[in-house]
Amino acid sequence: MWWVGSKPVDVFLGESVLGLAASGERPHWESTDSAREAWRRTSGFLAATPTRRRRSRPIRVWLSGHLARPFLVSPIRGLKRRGEAIQVAQSIAESATGLSGPLRVWLDVWQDGQPCLGIAVEQSLVDLIEAQDEAVAYRLESIAPWWAGAINVCRLTTHQSAWCAVDDGEAVTLIGEVKGSLSHATNCGRLSNEELDSLVARARFMKGDVGEAIVVSLERDPSRKVDSAEGDALPMAFGATQRQVK
Repeated sequence: MWWVGSKPVDVFLGESVLGLAASGERPHWESTDSAREAWRRTSGFLAATPTRRRRSRPIRVWLSGHLARPFLVSPIRGLKRRGEAIQVAQSIAESATGLSGPLRVWLDVWQDGQPCLGIAVEQSLVDLIEAQDEAVAYRLESIAPWWAGAINVCRLTTHQSAWCAVDDGEAVTLIGEVKGSLSHATNCGRLSNEELDSLVARARFMKGDVGEAIVVSLERDPSRKVDSAEGDALPMAFGATQRQVK
């Protein structure tokens, strides 16, 4: 059982795919019918771990861009507190992301008078993940979009590009800044490399930005040798490649 042990487990949760990886272990991937089914399988894997080894095991859940969608929260005159900004973000999240039903909304760093990145996920999915099953003893360490982790790692380790597109196999997420200020936050379904590059180019052109962009792609087979034309390997949960788009 590859998941036995005391190291953290990373879970990639998508609408059609589930990934599990313990630190230092090769990721295990499965196709699924839904995100709910993927989480039920995750609980099954964790429940199979010997009790003495799973009492305080941390779990990090990474959501696909299909499940965790970004949107831009523009500055609104009169907003002075983060709580007020969250209320505004909550009110526009459904129309901004295309998700329906009650939503859990998070805001990135919020500053008065500045645009802010919002993230929306269906509340029922978050509730399912956060519900503690007595038969599965684990500690939920975090729930975050995989694309957000990819952007953070990319900018911290290699590039400070103002534009970053992330392809996680289920969705493409594009985040952009102009003159240090967030100006673009969208996502869409799967695209070919040519379509993705065109999307990035159009978005930058519309914002009057001609700087370079970075494309990060989830790599489901970390043992595969990455060709230089595909980009450089990026060290993060489940592995990724990155390449520049000019």
